Order: sequence, then C-alpha cells, then structure tokens
Amino acid sequence: DTSNQDTLIIDFGENNFLHLGHLKKGQIIIIYNYFIYNINSIVSTTFSDFYINNNLVQGSMNSENYGPNQKGNIEFNLNINNMSLNTENGIINLNGSYIKELVNGSESQYQYLDNIYHVVGNANGVSVNNNPFSINITDTLRYNLSCFETSSCIVTKGNTTINPNIYNERIIDYGDGNCNCEVVVILEESNYPLIIN
Repeated sequence: DTSNQDTLIIDFGENNFLHLGHLKKGQIIIIYNYFIYNINSIVSTTFSDFYINNNLVQGSMNSENYGPNQKGNIEFNLNINNMSLNTENGIINLNGSYIKELVNGSESQYQYLDNIYHVVGNANGVSVNNNPFSINITDTLRYNLSCFETSSCIVTKGNTTINPNIYNERIIDYGDGNCNCEVVVILEESNYPLIIN
C-alpha cells in the first residue's frame, strides 16, 4: 500500500547470494511515507547484518523528493549518514549530501531500468588508515540504471575529486557513458586506468 508509511524489507538471507555481480547477505530495510515519485516522499534506508562481498555495511540513507526543478525534472535530496564499510583492511566511514535529478524514466514509474539520474554533491569520511578525506563531484555524475542489465557499475560519466588529508588530490573520471566499469584515476597529471570490481 503506497498511500501511507510502510516498510519494505529486502532479505538476502543468512548465506551469500550473488546479486548484480556482488555477494550479499542480510537485510536492507526501507521505510517510506509516500510513493517515491510523489513530492515530499521520504525514503529511509537502514541495514541489518547486511554484507556486500563479505564487508559489513552500517549506517543510513535518507532520500526526499523535492518535486520538479526548473527543467521539470524530479529532484531528490540524498543524505548519507554515518555509513561504514568494514573491510579486511579496516573501516571506511562516510557522510554525504547529494542532489539526484531524474532526467529520464519518470514516465514509467514502475520500471527502473530506464532511469537516468544526474548527481551532484559532496561527502567526507575517514579511510581504513584513519586518514580523513573529502569527495566532491566536480563534473555531474550520470547514473544509468540500464547498466544493471550487464554490470553493477551504473556511474557512466562525470568526474569526482578525492582529497585525502595527507596525500595528493586525485580525480576519478568515469568515462564516456559505457557500462564497462572502467575508470581513469588522474594523479599528479598521470592517468591510471582501473576496472571497478
């Protein structure tokens, strides 16, 4: 019933389940007050014993529908609160604030693979070596959800700048629009091609 507040629990079970190229187990818990495309809808996401590729994920995410912007596209405010990823090398902590503009797919409300978002914003956190860092989207990111049909990499264009506290700035260039998980890290004017796992 999408007319009032309700809860959706996505339960991957107690054993690893291969989903969109990643091993997952545990629960994602989503509470919403209206259908996601309704103005002022708020979607709150938390996790219960949720692991991705055997890394524990904790924290919360909140998304609010701000309604149409000047271009007529729906905008969402997304806040990432006290997120942490427990890896074998240590814990990564993250807080962030983003604006997601739905530039394609709002007409087919019950489909998501045709959704394309433009995303801007920033975040800050602490890496596994306890070094603080900041992240800024310097060239609008393009999230193409149709990429889920072939990979788990939905960010297909745009640039992000990462500034670790004691290291040099690095730029992640997400490419030219393909769903191939290939990025280029630019560090001190040198390019380092990487494939996101």
